[in-house]
Amino acid sequence: MHDLARVAQLMAQAVQEAGHDSSRLPQLLCLACVEALEVHGAAMTLMGDPKYRAVSYASDNTAAELEELQHTLGEGPALDAFATGQPVPVGDLTGPEGERWPVLSSTAHGLGPVRGVFSFPLRIGELPLGMLTVYRSRPGHLEPAAMTRVGVALDAIRLALIASFHGEVGAEGAADRLPSWLEQLDVDGIEVDQAIGMVMVQLRAPADVALSRLRGHAFAQGRPMTAVARDVIARRLRFSED
Repeated sequence: MHDLARVAQLMAQAVQEAGHDSSRLPQLLCLACVEALEVHGAAMTLMGDPKYRAVSYASDNTAAELEELQHTLGEGPALDAFATGQPVPVGDLTGPEGERWPVLSSTAHGLGPVRGVFSFPLRIGELPLGMLTVYRSRPGHLEPAAMTRVGVALDAIRLALIASFHGEVGAEGAADRLPSWLEQLDVDGIEVDQAIGMVMVQLRAPADVALSRLRGHAFAQGRPMTAVARDVIARRLRFSED
């Protein structure tokens, strides 16, 4: 019980630290998760559809790179957790368990300390909100007590994000308005969709082929999908049938 109270306290402190500026809320919640769950990094992606990723927040560069890599490749435990609505624990992303996502698993070696990866859906009832992914630098699954702490953290995240829609966090009597973290989002799925349409015309190919070419180019260049999509839209990048 003491551990669970500590988790709740750390998450509450993150909300309090965000104060009147909810733009800091998601990242502060990620940082709180690292301490509360005793992991090495955490990332949160907010989205309602896998084609329309709103934004990702992370506690550190490695967590951010892992999250971006999954979206670039279109595979990984985070996307599976979002799709199924169920937790996806991976004791060792670079071991046999990671073979479910072969490209991600082979690439994860370059991220350094990522071994155990654990992704959890963020939902409000049946409404998908996104997902939370935490990682550890050592292999092995989360213990039952740790999974219980995760449940408390997820509840706290949901409550904090919902509360932020009713005026800025910590602002008494604030009028209902979009929270700052939502107003600043760059919804990248729209740009990716536009780029897919352009590549379909360039290649005379269906959407799935165009998306695969975009992902392959982004991965080969080590760039985010959004950056590649913007190059296509701006006509700085053109795909050929070769």
